[in-house]
Amino acid sequence: MKNIKEKELLVNFARSMGQAADPELVKEVNRIKSIKASVRKSATENIFKDLSEAFKQAKLVPTYEPDDGPLSEEQIEQIKETVAIEYPKPPSLDDLMLLLNEKTETVNELVQPQPPEMPVAATEPVVVEKTLADRTSDFISKSKDSYQQPDPLIVASDMDAVTKKLRFLEQWISKISMAGPGGGEVNLRYLDDVNRSAIDDDKYLRYEASTKKFTFDSGHKNNFYGAFQSTETQLCNANTATALTYNQIDFSYGITVQNTSQVHIATPGLYNAQFSVQLTNSGTAIDQVYIWLRQEGVDVVGSAGKIDISPKHGSLNGAMLIGWNFFVQTTVPNEHFQFMWFTPDETHVTIPTLPEQAAVEGVSPYIPSTASVVLTVSPVKIDSA
Repeated sequence: MKNIKEKELLVNFARSMGQAADPELVKEVNRIKSIKASVRKSATENIFKDLSEAFKQAKLVPTYEPDDGPLSEEQIEQIKETVAIEYPKPPSLDDLMLLLNEKTETVNELVQPQPPEMPVAATEPVVVEKTLADRTSDFISKSKDSYQQPDPLIVASDMDAVTKKLRFLEQWISKISMAGPGGGEVNLRYLDDVNRSAIDDDKYLRYEASTKKFTFDSGHKNNFYGAFQSTETQLCNANTATALTYNQIDFSYGITVQNTSQVHIATPGLYNAQFSVQLTNSGTAIDQVYIWLRQEGVDVVGSAGKIDISPKHGSLNGAMLIGWNFFVQTTVPNEHFQFMWFTPDETHVTIPTLPEQAAVEGVSPYIPSTASVVLTVSPVKIDSA
């Protein structure tokens, strides 16, 4: 390190970090400052001394003594003309200081002490401990790798720890500049991608691709349901497919019955439709019954089921409770479906509602009435609003 300014910088840097500066380095800096001050003072004195002597030797005015009285205007003009012609304007103090600074820099380069030679042993090299100034110089010129975070609360005494600390701060400044420190919002409902206009009790957040925001909604908690039954005996029309009907609503939300047989679903999705029917046969031969699914007026291929009902035995009609379920997929709001049935023997086959039976002591308990048709509908997967 050759420049005295760099050495002064190292001394100030060590002091700002709470470290004791290298005594040798401080001593050297003070010595050079003393030399600079001495040279500056000597040069200044010599310059002004030379100028003073030059002006004393110059005869700018006629011989004048104090007893001669004040100068006349003519004598003053003569002095001004003589100075302007024979003696140019002397340099200003600023010009002299600038010249002095240039000479001082040259002197600084000349008085820089040369570093002592490293002693070399005859058999093995002598390891010289680096001073704080040397370690700081190495850090300024060579440091470039990343590092692990040091303890930020302790000012370490070695330059390796200082290097790590500076790099740690550099990394965090870089992260903050790229990603920002964050907005600090701690409430979900106040985030920029949340639509708060519909916020209310018992609602949840649902994402809307069209607005690219989350909105509060209560219609998509898979809580749509429908439970319906019939308390009327149902007959099949001759040679015609007949719809199962419902005249009683047990539970309903988002799923309704219209025209006694059409089950309408308000929200598109996949639904499970479970039905059961009470079949009876008053004839003396086995009779057949077919039941299938019809959606939006179109019979669903592969959905029909065939049932054989046993004939009448003595005074008791043949009877059977039959049921199964279908998955019904709807794609538009208020799409509907129906369950259809048919029997070739519409005279003897019916879907009756059976009355309740009173308890008979020692024979049978109380038996509730029997619905002719029962239907329950529940969601499997909701597609969209």
